[in-house]
Amino acid sequence: MRKWPVVQIGDLASSYGMAKTLSTISEFSCPLNAEIENFLKDDAIDFTARMSSMTHLVIDPADSSCVGYFTLAHKPFFISADKLSKSQCKRIERFAKARKSEDGRTAQYVVSAFLIAQLGKNFGRSEDVDQISGAELLLSAFERITIAQHEIGGQVVFLECEDGNRKLKAFYEKNAFVACGKRTDDEDGITYLQMFRFLKRTSEAAR
Repeated sequence: MRKWPVVQIGDLASSYGMAKTLSTISEFSCPLNAEIENFLKDDAIDFTARMSSMTHLVIDPADSSCVGYFTLAHKPFFISADKLSKSQCKRIERFAKARKSEDGRTAQYVVSAFLIAQLGKNFGRSEDVDQISGAELLLSAFERITIAQHEIGGQVVFLECEDGNRKLKAFYEKNAFVACGKRTDDEDGITYLQMFRFLKRTSEAAR
């Protein structure tokens, strides 16, 4: 797979100015998911400035256009023990302890995890230029996560995708993510499938 240049959106603004940054993201289009497009254009710069999450643009070196982007954050993640296999429980217990859920019915693990909050490909690019694949975009995100893992630790990464999107679920499963729960958003009423995967230790990843 190809490795594409990646720039954090705040660094782009600092180096080339806000006008250039806004121009770069204005060309991003994702008709399959308006939330992904709207977040980049309306919220990504502000969220990065407030350091609540960090958005990274993946750039085509041929014309400096944005081929895709991903947004990362670090936050607690709750995984119900009954959603895991015995081997997964054994592995997670190396760095997390199970505790009773609020209803007292099930045990759940609370882990400090990396969140891939947004992951989107730019569908607005001309068909006659290089396109980034979903796998390459995800690889770019994991390369940044691995750098952060080396500095602060962490062994789990998670994400959410709209429940019922079989194609997207299959894509993440192909990339070692496992479904472990669901969450319904209080504002829009959409139910999201929660998925996670273990990270290799940075020493293992370097082998």
